[in-house]
Amino acid sequence: NEFDEYEIAQFNRFRELRSNSVYRAETITIVDAQKCLDYAKIVIRKIKQIMITKKKEKEETKEDNTHNNFI
Repeated sequence: NEFDEYEIAQFNRFRELRSNSVYRAETITIVDAQKCLDYAKIVIRKIKQIMITKKKEKEETKEDNTHNNFI
């Protein structure tokens, strides 16, 4: 798993804040809102990096399979 327990717990906390604000009309503090935005930036960067890594792995596997077909 690319995300550790702390990262998942943070994501869940911010998901709950959003859900409560949308469905229960609870207010979110400016501090929490900024933390959500900052965390979202971190998560998006990490997801992009994971996608780049997975794409490279897929391409390498494809190249290996192509090379093996010629042997």
